[in-house]
Amino acid sequence: MKIFEFSTNVIDRIISELNHAEEFIRIAVFQIHDPQVFSVLNNKLSEGVRVEIITLPYDSINEDIQVEVTNLFQNIEKNGARLYFCKWNVGDPERTTTAVGRWYSFHG
Repeated sequence: MKIFEFSTNVIDRIISELNHAEEFIRIAVFQIHDPQVFSVLNNKLSEGVRVEIITLPYDSINEDIQVEVTNLFQNIEKNGARLYFCKWNVGDPERTTTAVGRWYSFHG
């Protein structure tokens, strides 16, 4: 398991680590939005690397990018990735100005 410190180049480090995967990639993350990450995951799937992602449901993604990110997830799933969604709703999104959709527990 890799743990990353706070940094301004975290995406580059993540992509580098993903590129080194030979057998499997298992990701547990609040959300993924970066198209480069999805591209690397698709490449790894085509190499036979197993990919599993635990994340929040699509309705938690900000509306201005929801369709694009949903399509990226559905594409890697079509290519063999296993997606698991944390759907445990723990509160009312009206209680905060930053929440969209539902207030899922994964972020907390």
